[in-house]
Amino acid sequence: MHKSLLFTLLKTLTSKELTEFHNYYLPLVFKAKHQQVRRLWNYIYETRPFFSSPRLSKKSTCAALFQRNNPDSPISEGRLRQLMAQLTDYIRDYIKWIEYHRIKHRSQHLLFTALTERECHKVAKEVMEKGRATIEAAYSIKSANYHYDMYWYFHDAYFSAILPNNRTGVSLREAIRHLDVYYYIQRLKYSCAVLNNTHILVKNISPINAPLLLQSIQDDVREATPIINIYYHLLAILSNNITENINWDTFLALVYVHLTNALDEYDMELVLVTAINYCIRQLRKGNEEYVKYQLDLYKIMLEHNLLIEDEHLSAQHYKNLVRLAARAREFEWGLYVTEHYKNLVPTSHRQSYYYFNHAVLAFHQKKYEQVLEYLLPIQDLHLLDHINLEMLYIKTYYAIIRQSPQLKIAYLDVLRDKMHAFRLYLLRNERQTQINIQSYKNFLIHLKRLLSFHSHTKVALLNRQVLLQKLRVQIQKTSTLVDKQWLDKQVHLLSL
Repeated sequence: MHKSLLFTLLKTLTSKELTEFHNYYLPLVFKAKHQQVRRLWNYIYETRPFFSSPRLSKKSTCAALFQRNNPDSPISEGRLRQLMAQLTDYIRDYIKWIEYHRIKHRSQHLLFTALTERECHKVAKEVMEKGRATIEAAYSIKSANYHYDMYWYFHDAYFSAILPNNRTGVSLREAIRHLDVYYYIQRLKYSCAVLNNTHILVKNISPINAPLLLQSIQDDVREATPIINIYYHLLAILSNNITENINWDTFLALVYVHLTNALDEYDMELVLVTAINYCIRQLRKGNEEYVKYQLDLYKIMLEHNLLIEDEHLSAQHYKNLVRLAARAREFEWGLYVTEHYKNLVPTSHRQSYYYFNHAVLAFHQKKYEQVLEYLLPIQDLHLLDHINLEMLYIKTYYAIIRQSPQLKIAYLDVLRDKMHAFRLYLLRNERQTQINIQSYKNFLIHLKRLLSFHSHTKVALLNRQVLLQKLRVQIQKTSTLVDKQWLDKQVHLLSL
Protein backbone atom coordinates (compact mmCIF):
# COMPACT_ATOMS: atom_id res chain seq x y z
CA MET A 1 0.00 0.00 0.00
CA HIS A 2 2.78 2.44 0.91
CA LYS A 3 4.15 2.38 -2.66
CA SER A 4 0.78 3.18 -4.26
CA LEU A 5 0.00 6.44 -6.05
CA LEU A 6 -2.43 7.31 -3.25
CA PHE A 7 0.30 7.47 -0.61
CA THR A 8 2.74 9.12 -3.01
CA LEU A 9 0.25 12.01 -3.41
CA LEU A 10 -0.66 12.14 0.28
CA LYS A 11 2.98 12.58 1.29
CA THR A 12 3.20 15.73 -0.86
CA LEU A 13 0.42 17.46 1.11
CA THR A 14 1.25 19.73 4.02
CA SER A 15 -0.46 19.38 7.42
CA LYS A 16 -2.60 22.39 6.58
CA GLU A 17 -3.65 20.87 3.24
CA LEU A 18 -4.49 17.51 4.85
CA THR A 19 -6.69 19.29 7.40
CA GLU A 20 -8.37 21.33 4.66
CA PHE A 21 -9.00 18.20 2.58
CA HIS A 22 -10.48 16.40 5.60
CA ASN A 23 -12.62 19.20 7.03
CA TYR A 24 -13.65 21.19 3.97
CA TYR A 25 -12.93 19.76 0.54
CA LEU A 26 -14.00 16.13 1.01
CA PRO A 27 -17.37 16.93 2.65
CA LEU A 28 -17.99 19.47 -0.12
CA VAL A 29 -17.56 17.03 -3.03
CA PHE A 30 -18.24 13.71 -1.35
CA LYS A 31 -20.70 11.36 -3.01
CA ALA A 32 -23.07 9.46 -0.70
CA LYS A 33 -22.50 6.18 -2.54
CA HIS A 34 -18.81 6.31 -1.60
CA GLN A 35 -19.30 5.68 2.13
CA GLN A 36 -16.59 3.00 2.17
CA VAL A 37 -14.20 5.47 0.54
CA ARG A 38 -14.91 7.90 3.39
CA ARG A 39 -14.25 5.15 5.95
CA LEU A 40 -10.96 4.31 4.20
CA TRP A 41 -9.96 7.98 4.31
CA ASN A 42 -10.80 8.31 8.02
CA TYR A 43 -8.74 5.20 8.72
CA ILE A 44 -5.75 6.55 6.76
CA TYR A 45 -6.13 10.08 8.16
CA GLU A 46 -5.50 8.80 11.70
CA THR A 47 -1.93 7.84 10.67
CA ARG A 48 -0.96 11.37 9.52
CA PRO A 49 1.42 13.07 8.96
CA PHE A 50 3.87 10.31 7.94
CA PHE A 51 1.40 7.56 6.86
CA SER A 52 3.91 4.89 7.89
CA SER A 53 1.95 3.09 10.58
CA PRO A 54 1.91 -0.76 10.58
CA ARG A 55 -1.89 -0.36 10.61
CA LEU A 56 -1.70 0.51 6.92
CA SER A 57 -0.90 -3.03 5.81
CA LYS A 58 -3.38 -4.60 3.39
CA LYS A 59 -4.53 -7.15 5.95
CA SER A 60 -5.14 -4.62 8.75
CA THR A 61 -6.86 -2.14 6.43
CA CYS A 62 -9.15 -4.78 4.94
CA ALA A 63 -10.05 -6.03 8.41
CA ALA A 64 -10.92 -2.50 9.56
CA LEU A 65 -13.07 -1.82 6.50
CA PHE A 66 -14.80 -5.10 5.74
CA GLN A 67 -14.85 -7.01 9.06
CA ARG A 68 -15.76 -4.22 11.41
CA ASN A 69 -19.38 -5.37 11.85
CA ASN A 70 -19.03 -8.94 10.62
CA PRO A 71 -15.73 -10.68 11.54
CA ASP A 72 -16.61 -13.61 9.29
CA SER A 73 -16.99 -11.56 6.10
CA PRO A 74 -14.32 -12.25 3.44
CA ILE A 75 -11.37 -9.90 2.96
CA SER A 76 -11.29 -8.53 -0.61
CA GLU A 77 -8.00 -6.98 -1.72
CA GLY A 78 -9.61 -6.24 -5.10
CA ARG A 79 -12.28 -4.16 -3.38
CA LEU A 80 -9.58 -2.37 -1.36
CA ARG A 81 -7.72 -1.46 -4.57
CA GLN A 82 -10.97 -0.12 -6.04
CA LEU A 83 -11.59 2.09 -2.98
CA MET A 84 -7.98 3.34 -3.05
CA ALA A 85 -8.38 4.26 -6.72
CA GLN A 86 -11.55 6.26 -5.94
CA LEU A 87 -9.84 8.03 -3.02
CA THR A 88 -6.85 8.77 -5.28
CA ASP A 89 -9.22 10.54 -7.70
CA TYR A 90 -10.47 12.73 -4.84
CA ILE A 91 -6.87 13.61 -3.90
CA ARG A 92 -6.01 14.42 -7.54
CA ASP A 93 -9.02 16.71 -7.85
CA TYR A 94 -8.09 18.40 -4.58
CA ILE A 95 -4.54 19.11 -5.83
CA LYS A 96 -6.02 20.66 -8.99
CA TRP A 97 -8.37 22.69 -6.80
CA ILE A 98 -5.40 23.96 -4.76
CA GLU A 99 -3.58 25.08 -7.90
CA TYR A 100 -6.70 26.71 -9.28
CA HIS A 101 -7.01 28.91 -6.19
CA ARG A 102 -3.27 29.38 -5.60
CA ILE A 103 -2.58 31.29 -8.83
CA LYS A 104 -5.45 33.73 -9.21
CA HIS A 105 -4.72 35.01 -12.71
CA ARG A 106 -4.61 31.47 -14.11
CA SER A 107 -7.96 30.64 -12.54
CA GLN A 108 -9.26 33.89 -14.03
CA HIS A 109 -8.05 32.67 -17.44
CA LEU A 110 -10.21 29.56 -17.08
CA LEU A 111 -13.14 31.65 -15.90
CA PHE A 112 -12.72 34.01 -18.87
CA THR A 113 -12.76 31.05 -21.28
CA ALA A 114 -15.93 29.68 -19.71
CA LEU A 115 -17.69 33.06 -19.75
CA THR A 116 -16.70 33.70 -23.38
CA GLU A 117 -18.14 30.33 -24.44
CA ARG A 118 -21.36 31.31 -22.65
CA GLU A 119 -21.28 34.67 -24.51
CA CYS A 120 -21.08 36.65 -21.27
CA HIS A 121 -18.73 39.12 -22.93
CA LYS A 122 -19.15 42.03 -20.54
CA VAL A 123 -18.37 39.95 -17.47
CA ALA A 124 -15.56 38.18 -19.38
CA LYS A 125 -13.93 41.55 -20.13
CA GLU A 126 -14.04 42.50 -16.45
CA VAL A 127 -12.48 39.15 -15.51
CA MET A 128 -9.73 39.59 -18.11
CA GLU A 129 -8.90 43.12 -16.95
CA LYS A 130 -8.78 41.89 -13.36
CA GLY A 131 -6.50 39.07 -14.48
CA ARG A 132 -4.02 41.50 -16.03
CA ALA A 133 -4.01 43.64 -12.88
CA THR A 134 -3.38 40.53 -10.79
CA ILE A 135 -0.42 39.56 -12.97
CA GLU A 136 1.11 43.04 -12.75
CA ALA A 137 0.75 42.98 -8.96
CA ALA A 138 2.19 39.47 -8.64
CA TYR A 139 5.58 40.24 -10.22
CA SER A 140 8.13 42.78 -9.09
CA ILE A 141 10.30 41.95 -12.12
CA LYS A 142 9.31 41.21 -15.70
CA SER A 143 10.80 37.70 -15.71
CA ALA A 144 10.05 34.77 -18.01
CA ASN A 145 7.28 33.66 -15.64
CA TYR A 146 5.73 37.11 -15.88
CA HIS A 147 5.70 36.89 -19.68
CA TYR A 148 4.31 33.35 -19.44
CA ASP A 149 1.31 34.57 -17.46
CA MET A 150 0.92 37.57 -19.74
CA TYR A 151 0.95 35.12 -22.62
CA TRP A 152 -2.28 33.58 -21.30
CA TYR A 153 -3.81 37.01 -20.84
CA PHE A 154 -3.09 37.96 -24.45
CA HIS A 155 -4.04 34.45 -25.56
CA ASP A 156 -7.51 35.26 -24.26
CA ALA A 157 -7.36 38.75 -25.78
CA TYR A 158 -6.37 37.29 -29.14
CA PHE A 159 -9.37 34.97 -29.34
CA SER A 160 -11.64 37.80 -28.28
CA ALA A 161 -10.11 40.12 -30.86
CA ILE A 162 -10.85 37.79 -33.76
CA LEU A 163 -14.53 37.57 -32.80
CA PRO A 164 -16.93 39.88 -34.68
CA ASN A 165 -17.96 41.50 -31.41
CA ASN A 166 -14.62 42.24 -29.71
CA ARG A 167 -15.37 43.81 -26.35
CA THR A 168 -12.05 43.36 -24.60
CA GLY A 169 -10.54 46.60 -25.85
CA VAL A 170 -7.36 44.83 -26.98
CA SER A 171 -6.56 45.05 -30.68
CA LEU A 172 -5.55 41.99 -32.68
CA ARG A 173 -2.15 43.56 -33.46
CA GLU A 174 -1.41 44.20 -29.78
CA ALA A 175 -2.43 40.65 -28.82
CA ILE A 176 -0.22 39.10 -31.52
CA ARG A 177 2.73 41.28 -30.53
CA HIS A 178 2.54 40.13 -26.91
CA LEU A 179 2.10 36.51 -27.94
CA ASP A 180 5.30 36.85 -29.99
CA VAL A 181 7.18 38.09 -26.92
CA TYR A 182 6.69 34.87 -25.00
CA TYR A 183 7.41 32.78 -28.10
CA TYR A 184 10.75 34.58 -28.59
CA ILE A 185 11.70 34.15 -24.93
CA GLN A 186 11.12 30.40 -25.08
CA ARG A 187 12.90 29.95 -28.43
CA LEU A 188 15.92 31.99 -27.30
CA LYS A 189 16.18 30.15 -23.96
CA TYR A 190 15.87 26.76 -25.64
CA SER A 191 18.45 27.66 -28.30
CA CYS A 192 20.96 28.93 -25.71
CA ALA A 193 20.53 25.78 -23.62
CA VAL A 194 20.99 23.50 -26.64
CA LEU A 195 24.10 25.31 -27.89
CA ASN A 196 25.58 25.33 -24.39
CA ASN A 197 25.04 21.57 -24.01
CA THR A 198 26.34 20.98 -27.53
CA HIS A 199 29.64 22.65 -26.60
CA ILE A 200 29.89 20.78 -23.28
CA LEU A 201 29.07 17.34 -24.70
CA VAL A 202 30.91 18.02 -27.97
CA LYS A 203 28.06 16.75 -30.10
CA ASN A 204 25.12 18.25 -31.93
CA ILE A 205 22.07 17.55 -29.77
CA SER A 206 19.51 19.28 -31.97
CA PRO A 207 19.95 21.54 -35.01
CA ILE A 208 19.54 25.23 -34.15
CA ASN A 209 19.16 27.87 -36.85
CA ALA A 210 20.37 30.71 -34.66
CA PRO A 211 20.89 33.30 -37.46
CA LEU A 212 17.30 32.86 -38.66
CA LEU A 213 15.92 33.21 -35.12
CA LEU A 214 18.03 36.30 -34.43
CA GLN A 215 16.96 37.91 -37.70
CA SER A 216 13.27 37.27 -36.95
CA ILE A 217 13.31 39.37 -33.77
CA GLN A 218 12.74 43.04 -34.49
CA ASP A 219 14.91 45.62 -32.73
CA ASP A 220 11.97 47.42 -31.10
CA VAL A 221 10.70 44.15 -29.54
CA ARG A 222 14.20 43.32 -28.30
CA GLU A 223 14.87 46.76 -26.84
CA ALA A 224 11.45 46.91 -25.15
CA THR A 225 11.87 43.52 -23.43
CA PRO A 226 15.11 43.22 -21.42
CA ILE A 227 14.89 39.44 -20.96
CA ILE A 228 14.66 38.99 -24.75
CA ASN A 229 17.60 41.35 -25.21
CA ILE A 230 19.76 39.40 -22.75
CA TYR A 231 19.03 36.00 -24.31
CA TYR A 232 19.37 37.53 -27.79
CA HIS A 233 22.90 38.70 -27.01
CA LEU A 234 23.77 35.39 -25.35
CA LEU A 235 22.59 33.37 -28.36
CA ALA A 236 24.49 35.66 -30.75
CA ILE A 237 27.69 35.07 -28.75
CA LEU A 238 27.19 31.30 -28.48
CA SER A 239 26.50 30.99 -32.21
CA ASN A 240 29.34 33.34 -33.26
CA ASN A 241 26.93 35.91 -34.72
CA ILE A 242 28.85 38.77 -33.13
CA THR A 243 28.64 42.28 -34.57
CA GLU A 244 29.82 45.74 -33.54
CA ASN A 245 26.60 46.27 -31.55
CA ILE A 246 26.08 42.68 -30.36
CA ASN A 247 29.14 41.35 -28.53
CA TRP A 248 30.47 40.21 -25.19
CA ASP A 249 30.81 43.73 -23.77
CA THR A 250 27.26 44.73 -24.68
CA PHE A 251 25.99 41.44 -23.22
CA LEU A 252 27.79 42.10 -19.91
CA ALA A 253 26.40 45.64 -19.81
CA LEU A 254 22.86 44.28 -20.23
CA VAL A 255 23.41 41.70 -17.49
CA TYR A 256 24.65 44.32 -15.02
CA VAL A 257 21.75 46.69 -15.75
CA HIS A 258 18.83 44.26 -16.00
CA LEU A 259 19.93 41.29 -13.89
CA THR A 260 17.54 41.96 -11.03
CA ASN A 261 14.64 43.54 -12.94
CA ALA A 262 14.32 41.10 -15.85
CA LEU A 263 15.53 37.72 -14.57
CA ASP A 264 14.14 35.55 -11.80
CA GLU A 265 16.46 33.17 -9.94
CA TYR A 266 16.11 30.36 -12.52
CA ASP A 267 16.85 32.57 -15.54
CA MET A 268 19.59 34.41 -13.67
CA GLU A 269 21.38 31.12 -12.97
CA LEU A 270 20.85 29.84 -16.53
CA VAL A 271 22.25 33.01 -18.11
CA LEU A 272 25.25 33.24 -15.76
CA VAL A 273 26.20 29.54 -15.96
CA THR A 274 25.92 29.57 -19.75
CA ALA A 275 28.09 32.69 -19.90
CA ILE A 276 30.64 31.11 -17.55
CA ASN A 277 30.84 28.03 -19.78
CA TYR A 278 31.47 30.35 -22.73
CA CYS A 279 34.33 31.98 -20.80
CA ILE A 280 35.83 28.56 -20.07
CA ARG A 281 35.84 27.73 -23.79
CA GLN A 282 37.50 31.05 -24.59
CA LEU A 283 40.17 30.45 -21.95
CA ARG A 284 40.93 27.07 -23.50
CA LYS A 285 41.59 28.92 -26.74
CA GLY A 286 44.11 31.12 -24.94
CA ASN A 287 41.97 34.26 -24.55
CA GLU A 288 43.19 35.25 -21.07
CA GLU A 289 41.00 38.37 -20.85
CA TYR A 290 38.07 36.05 -20.11
CA VAL A 291 39.57 35.20 -16.69
CA LYS A 292 38.32 38.56 -15.38
CA TYR A 293 34.95 38.14 -17.12
CA GLN A 294 34.45 34.70 -15.61
CA LEU A 295 35.44 35.94 -12.16
CA ASP A 296 32.95 38.83 -12.41
CA LEU A 297 30.17 36.39 -13.33
CA TYR A 298 31.06 34.18 -10.37
CA LYS A 299 30.97 37.24 -8.09
CA ILE A 300 27.45 38.00 -9.29
CA MET A 301 26.37 34.43 -8.55
CA LEU A 302 27.95 34.63 -5.10
CA GLU A 303 26.30 37.98 -4.41
CA HIS A 304 22.85 36.60 -5.28
CA ASN A 305 23.37 33.35 -3.31
CA LEU A 306 23.24 31.23 -6.45
CA LEU A 307 26.33 29.27 -5.38
CA ILE A 308 25.13 28.52 -1.84
CA GLU A 309 22.60 25.74 -1.25
CA ASP A 310 21.25 24.90 2.20
CA GLU A 311 23.91 27.17 3.72
CA HIS A 312 26.68 25.17 2.04
CA LEU A 313 29.19 26.18 -0.62
CA SER A 314 30.44 23.25 -2.66
CA ALA A 315 34.15 22.52 -2.65
CA GLN A 316 34.19 23.04 -6.43
CA HIS A 317 32.74 26.55 -6.24
CA TYR A 318 35.04 27.38 -3.31
CA LYS A 319 38.05 26.28 -5.35
CA ASN A 320 36.95 27.97 -8.60
CA LEU A 321 36.35 31.35 -6.96
CA VAL A 322 39.87 31.46 -5.51
CA ARG A 323 41.54 30.00 -8.60
CA LEU A 324 40.01 32.69 -10.81
CA ALA A 325 40.86 35.42 -8.30
CA ALA A 326 44.48 34.24 -8.32
CA ARG A 327 44.63 34.21 -12.13
CA ALA A 328 43.10 37.70 -12.23
CA ARG A 329 45.65 38.75 -9.58
CA GLU A 330 42.91 39.75 -7.14
CA PHE A 331 44.77 38.16 -4.27
CA GLU A 332 43.08 40.05 -1.44
CA TRP A 333 39.63 39.02 -2.65
CA GLY A 334 40.82 35.44 -3.13
CA LEU A 335 42.13 35.40 0.45
CA TYR A 336 38.84 36.87 1.68
CA VAL A 337 36.86 34.06 0.01
CA THR A 338 39.26 31.43 1.36
CA GLU A 339 38.82 32.61 4.94
CA HIS A 340 35.24 33.93 4.90
CA TYR A 341 33.56 30.97 3.17
CA LYS A 342 35.68 28.19 4.65
CA ASN A 343 33.03 27.10 7.17
CA LEU A 344 30.36 26.78 4.45
CA VAL A 345 32.35 24.04 2.68
CA PRO A 346 31.30 20.46 3.66
CA THR A 347 33.43 19.23 6.55
CA SER A 348 34.67 16.17 4.63
CA HIS A 349 36.67 18.39 2.25
CA ARG A 350 36.96 21.65 4.20
CA GLN A 351 40.58 21.53 5.38
CA SER A 352 42.01 20.09 2.17
CA TYR A 353 40.40 22.71 -0.07
CA TYR A 354 41.30 25.46 2.41
CA TYR A 355 45.00 24.57 2.08
CA PHE A 356 44.62 24.02 -1.66
CA ASN A 357 43.25 27.55 -2.11
CA HIS A 358 46.14 29.00 -0.10
CA ALA A 359 48.57 27.02 -2.27
CA VAL A 360 47.01 28.39 -5.48
CA LEU A 361 47.22 31.98 -4.20
CA ALA A 362 50.84 31.46 -3.17
CA PHE A 363 51.74 29.93 -6.56
CA HIS A 364 50.41 32.93 -8.51
CA GLN A 365 52.37 35.23 -6.18
CA LYS A 366 55.53 33.17 -6.89
CA LYS A 367 55.87 32.13 -3.26
CA TYR A 368 56.86 28.61 -4.21
CA GLU A 369 58.22 27.47 -0.84
CA GLN A 370 54.84 28.41 0.70
CA VAL A 371 53.06 26.46 -2.02
CA LEU A 372 54.83 23.25 -0.95
CA GLU A 373 54.03 23.96 2.70
CA TYR A 374 50.32 24.36 1.95
CA LEU A 375 50.19 21.29 -0.32
CA LEU A 376 51.74 19.01 2.29
CA PRO A 377 48.70 18.58 4.63
CA ILE A 378 46.20 18.06 1.79
CA GLN A 379 44.68 14.58 1.96
CA ASP A 380 41.16 14.42 0.58
CA LEU A 381 40.23 15.99 -2.77
CA HIS A 382 37.81 15.05 -5.51
CA LEU A 383 39.43 12.92 -8.21
CA LEU A 384 39.65 15.73 -10.77
CA ASP A 385 41.10 18.10 -8.21
CA HIS A 386 43.69 15.52 -7.22
CA ILE A 387 44.92 15.84 -10.81
CA ASN A 388 45.02 19.62 -10.35
CA LEU A 389 47.00 19.04 -7.15
CA GLU A 390 49.59 16.96 -9.00
CA MET A 391 49.83 19.60 -11.74
CA LEU A 392 50.42 22.28 -9.10
CA TYR A 393 53.19 20.19 -7.55
CA ILE A 394 54.85 19.73 -10.95
CA LYS A 395 54.66 23.41 -11.96
CA THR A 396 55.93 24.48 -8.53
CA TYR A 397 58.94 22.16 -8.71
CA TYR A 398 59.71 23.45 -12.20
CA ALA A 399 59.46 27.07 -11.06
CA ILE A 400 61.91 26.38 -8.23
CA ILE A 401 64.35 24.74 -10.69
CA ARG A 402 64.15 27.74 -13.01
CA GLN A 403 64.54 30.38 -10.31
CA SER A 404 67.04 28.70 -7.94
CA PRO A 405 70.14 27.31 -9.73
CA GLN A 406 71.51 26.04 -6.41
CA LEU A 407 68.43 23.80 -5.98
CA LYS A 408 68.29 22.66 -9.61
CA ILE A 409 70.03 19.30 -9.24
CA ALA A 410 68.05 18.25 -6.17
CA TYR A 411 64.66 19.29 -7.57
CA LEU A 412 65.24 17.87 -11.07
CA ASP A 413 65.18 14.36 -9.64
CA VAL A 414 62.17 15.18 -7.46
CA LEU A 415 60.32 16.59 -10.46
CA ARG A 416 61.09 13.60 -12.68
CA ASP A 417 59.85 11.23 -9.96
CA LYS A 418 56.65 13.27 -9.56
CA MET A 419 56.05 13.27 -13.34
CA HIS A 420 56.52 9.51 -13.50
CA ALA A 421 54.14 8.96 -10.57
CA PHE A 422 51.58 11.30 -12.16
CA ARG A 423 51.75 9.41 -15.47
CA LEU A 424 51.04 6.14 -13.64
CA TYR A 425 48.19 7.78 -11.74
CA LEU A 426 46.60 8.94 -14.99
CA LEU A 427 46.81 5.45 -16.44
CA ARG A 428 45.22 3.90 -13.34
CA ASN A 429 42.33 6.37 -13.32
CA GLU A 430 41.80 6.78 -17.05
CA ARG A 431 38.37 5.15 -17.05
CA GLN A 432 37.14 6.90 -13.91
CA THR A 433 37.71 10.50 -14.93
CA GLN A 434 35.62 12.59 -17.28
CA ILE A 435 38.55 14.59 -18.59
CA ASN A 436 40.77 14.20 -21.59
CA ILE A 437 43.68 12.18 -20.19
CA GLN A 438 45.65 12.66 -23.41
CA SER A 439 45.90 16.41 -22.76
CA TYR A 440 47.80 15.68 -19.52
CA LYS A 441 49.96 13.02 -21.16
CA ASN A 442 50.94 15.54 -23.84
CA PHE A 443 51.76 18.06 -21.12
CA LEU A 444 54.17 15.59 -19.53
CA ILE A 445 55.77 14.83 -22.92
CA HIS A 446 56.45 18.51 -23.65
CA LEU A 447 57.63 19.21 -20.10
CA LYS A 448 60.10 16.34 -20.35
CA ARG A 449 61.52 17.93 -23.53
CA LEU A 450 61.64 21.27 -21.74
CA LEU A 451 63.60 19.76 -18.84
CA SER A 452 66.35 18.66 -21.21
CA PHE A 453 67.32 22.32 -21.60
CA HIS A 454 68.04 22.51 -17.88
CA SER A 455 70.63 19.75 -18.03
CA HIS A 456 74.17 20.16 -19.38
CA THR A 457 74.01 17.59 -22.12
CA LYS A 458 75.33 18.37 -25.60
CA VAL A 459 71.84 18.05 -27.04
CA ALA A 460 70.58 20.78 -24.78
CA LEU A 461 73.47 23.15 -25.50
CA LEU A 462 73.66 22.60 -29.26
CA ASN A 463 71.58 24.99 -31.35
CA ARG A 464 69.63 26.02 -28.26
CA GLN A 465 67.50 28.71 -29.92
CA VAL A 466 66.64 26.48 -32.89
CA LEU A 467 65.58 23.62 -30.64
CA LEU A 468 63.55 25.93 -28.39
CA GLN A 469 61.73 27.37 -31.40
CA LYS A 470 61.03 23.85 -32.65
CA LEU A 471 59.61 22.89 -29.24
CA ARG A 472 57.46 26.01 -29.19
CA VAL A 473 55.98 25.13 -32.59
CA GLN A 474 55.28 21.59 -31.42
CA ILE A 475 53.46 22.93 -28.35
CA GLN A 476 51.36 25.30 -30.46
CA LYS A 477 50.42 22.52 -32.89
CA THR A 478 49.32 20.12 -30.14
CA SER A 479 45.54 20.52 -30.12
CA THR A 480 44.92 18.39 -27.02
CA LEU A 481 47.12 19.96 -24.38
CA VAL A 482 46.41 21.24 -20.89
CA ASP A 483 48.18 24.44 -19.70
CA LYS A 484 49.44 25.20 -23.21
CA GLN A 485 50.04 28.84 -22.42
CA TRP A 486 52.09 27.99 -19.31
CA LEU A 487 54.34 25.70 -21.37
CA ASP A 488 54.71 28.30 -24.10
CA LYS A 489 55.68 30.91 -21.52
CA GLN A 490 58.37 28.63 -20.05
CA VAL A 491 59.88 28.05 -23.51
CA HIS A 492 59.85 31.82 -24.09
CA LEU A 493 61.65 32.47 -20.79
CA LEU A 494 64.35 29.93 -21.67
CA SER A 495 64.95 31.62 -25.01
CA LEU A 496 65.70 35.00 -23.43
